[in-house]
Amino acid sequence: MIKVMAIICFLSMGTEEITMCFNGAMPIVKTMEFKTFEQCKSFIKNSALYMNDDLKERKIAINFYCYQEQKQEGEKVNGFSDI
Repeated sequence: MIKVMAIICFLSMGTEEITMCFNGAMPIVKTMEFKTFEQCKSFIKNSALYMNDDLKERKIAINFYCYQEQKQEGEKVNGFSDI
C-alpha cells in the first residue's frame, strides 16, 4: 500500500521567528488507500490546491510525498514517488 507522508512547517513563529517542521505519515482512512503512485499524486495535488490559500494565510508550509515500503530478498527498501 502507498502512504501519503507529509512534512509540515510553521513559518516565523514567535518573537525569534523560528521555523518549526515535523514529519510523519497521514492517517490512513478508506478514501486514502492508494494502489498506485498516480492515485496518490492525484490526491496530493487536489489536497494542495484545496488548502493552499488557507495555509499561506496562516504561514504554514506542507510538503506531501508518496511512500511505499518494498521488500526485496528479505531487505526493506523504501520507495518514493518523484512528485
